[in-house]
Amino acid sequence: MALALAGERALALEVQALAARTPFPAPKRVSQGLDPRRVDVVLAVLERRLNLPLGNLDIYTNLAGGLKVYDPGLDLAVALAVYSAVVGKPLPQDAALVGEVGLAGEVRSVEGLERRLAEGRRAGFTKLYYPGEIRRVEDMVKRLL
Repeated sequence: MALALAGERALALEVQALAARTPFPAPKRVSQGLDPRRVDVVLAVLERRLNLPLGNLDIYTNLAGGLKVYDPGLDLAVALAVYSAVVGKPLPQDAALVGEVGLAGEVRSVEGLERRLAEGRRAGFTKLYYPGEIRRVEDMVKRLL
């Protein structure tokens, strides 16, 4: 789950990802409800910083519920959802993530962090992962998967 801001309201949202092998030379990148350019950057960080082979995979990302939220705070959740889909290991059900992913793989702080964390606690998540606690995407992968 991701902790996002939509205007002034904090929301707990489900970020989904699917990775499927493609026979075509140019794999598809499809994003629904998320900023496709941010998703492309997150995919590039996963490929470069975690050596995750995405070149022969179609990657589909979706924000469940039909919402459209273009929030940099969703980056960490997108990264972990894609990584989970590629390696075939599910994320823990009680975990919620928030953080912007930088080009070097660092996890950056986001606007309204305290509101987001309060919403995560209110929604019943017992494990909250956010900038400060997590410094790099690689650390997050090792911790959760």
